[in-house]
Amino acid sequence: MSQNEIDKEGSQMDKENDPLLPEILDLLGEEESGKRISSDVIHPAISRRWEGILKLGLSPENASILRKNYPPPENCRLVGAPKLNLEVAATITE
Repeated sequence: MSQNEIDKEGSQMDKENDPLLPEILDLLGEEESGKRISSDVIHPAISRRWEGILKLGLSPENASILRKNYPPPENCRLVGAPKLNLEVAATITE
């Protein structure tokens, strides 16, 4: 591992341990700490697909196809995915 990679990894670890500003924490709301209640097990093939979508999101192509084929009901237009709050988006670093 090069010194540059070591420095970059150390810098990333520092960022992960830095406390967030109170204003950012206020935007994010309270941290959920309760135990989740689960229902019955679903088929593993379904579980793997949903887990992949939830972790990585849909590709833009697949999301477009789904929005075209399954538009929201006329009287429930807010059913779609929410837009990210601009104040939150400004604080996110890659």
